[in-house]
Amino acid sequence: NTTYALARKLAKSAPLSLAFIKSTINKSLESDWDTLSSLESSLQTLCLATADNKEGVKAFFEKRAPNFIGK
Repeated sequence: NTTYALARKLAKSAPLSLAFIKSTINKSLESDWDTLSSLESSLQTLCLATADNKEGVKAFFEKRAPNFIGK
């Protein structure tokens, strides 16, 4: 089933990134484009500084599945 496949894929993703995405989507209901664009830019910068980002890059180059820890 497509829904379960998507849920399994999301469950393997970096938890902080997913939390930031959810937060941005929720704020999109009450914010304008400029505000959302600024928020998204700030959250991307935060994501780049996480241990999960380092793990994702390392796993990519080592050709293995990443082990995200939410930090």
